[in-house]
Amino acid sequence: MTEEAQDPRPVSRYELEKETELRFEVEPGETVELELVSGLAEVFGTELTRHRPYTFAGGSKSAVFTWHGCCVQLRGRPEVAYVSRDTPMLLYLNCHAALEQMRRQAEREGERGPRVIVVGPSDVGKTTLCRLLLNYAVRLGRRPTLVDLDVGQGSVSVPGTVGALYVERPADVEEGFCVRAPLVYHFGSTTPGTNIKLYNRITSRLAEAFNQRCELNRRAAVGGCVINTCGWVRGSGYQALVHAASAFEVDVALVLDQERLYNELKRDLPHFVRTALLPKSGGAVGRSKDFRRERRDQKGSFEDPDPELHADFGSLQERDPLSCFHNWPLFGTPGARPESPARVWKPRISGLWRRGGSRVVVTAGDSCVVGEAGTSSAVGPKTRGLCDLRAQSWGRKKRRNGLCNIVNQRVKSPRSLGKRRYPSLPY
Repeated sequence: MTEEAQDPRPVSRYELEKETELRFEVEPGETVELELVSGLAEVFGTELTRHRPYTFAGGSKSAVFTWHGCCVQLRGRPEVAYVSRDTPMLLYLNCHAALEQMRRQAEREGERGPRVIVVGPSDVGKTTLCRLLLNYAVRLGRRPTLVDLDVGQGSVSVPGTVGALYVERPADVEEGFCVRAPLVYHFGSTTPGTNIKLYNRITSRLAEAFNQRCELNRRAAVGGCVINTCGWVRGSGYQALVHAASAFEVDVALVLDQERLYNELKRDLPHFVRTALLPKSGGAVGRSKDFRRERRDQKGSFEDPDPELHADFGSLQERDPLSCFHNWPLFGTPGARPESPARVWKPRISGLWRRGGSRVVVTAGDSCVVGEAGTSSAVGPKTRGLCDLRAQSWGRKKRRNGLCNIVNQRVKSPRSLGKRRYPSLPY
């Protein structure tokens, strides 16, 4: 008997017209297999392969979109599955086209590419939009950077951290982006309000590391970055959003589903920042606190039964601090004094994860480091983080690349923008 005959789960087939999408949710404890039978389709910007089954675990929420029409089938019992014609994908594609125009202009003029911040309240699809824009850029041969400032969920590393990931290939439909060698800072809480000053300082330090990466890597500079943020948009949370925009010197701000936040950013951000208000997808649904807690536990538990996720303390020895990252510059914990590269202390380890070829080291200080297998390193409490190998201050460059109007994709002349500089940050 064939494998299909042995599988007793029901099979549902859907014929999708062009510019429609199939939305489905998987019940906890169940799995659903998705298969593209004919046509062309994608999941959050990642193109599907025909006749290949994709497995979605319990609690997953996904959408299959097609530009030209397709036929897909679901094997299993999804909690809900329906076809929708009301989708904001055309607007999202318009944003991608505008950003690509900015990258091409930056490539011609020798400047840096667009830096985009995606903001909005909780459960409006910020992470999904970031993934979509990154996938579309990578499929055109760009190398953008994902900057994750959402300490509550953690797209790059475990919850309670912020990080940056150099994206070289589209995200996997089931697993997401390949987290091979990101740069990660440990914040220590799933809410920025626990220590908003530390959160802002870590954001500034991450921006400095990204700026240095752009100076050393031309493709990273042209690709720009897409910044995912928390859903806290009031009070100190709003000030943290403005701080992040200033630290990364963003060119474009995409606001999802909140007109008030859109008008506040239009008022407070510099005049050269293009701000666009986008609708959220109908598939973006609210998530309960219990669901969020369960997802965090799955990502960052020390007691994960997954055999690929296990503790390994044997390979941590004193070594050259330059071996920590071969792709990222090293920066110390915010507030730490720069130390000599020769002074590397054995760390007091709070925990160490390893999944596949990546490791995450959480030290007793305020930093979290992710490196490839065999290159993990950290420093102890005397240095409280990685050594800052470059103690000089980094001046902010004037950015002269053209800015694109998100609505009609009209590129303004750099000369008409005048001097563009963010105000200096307190930390």
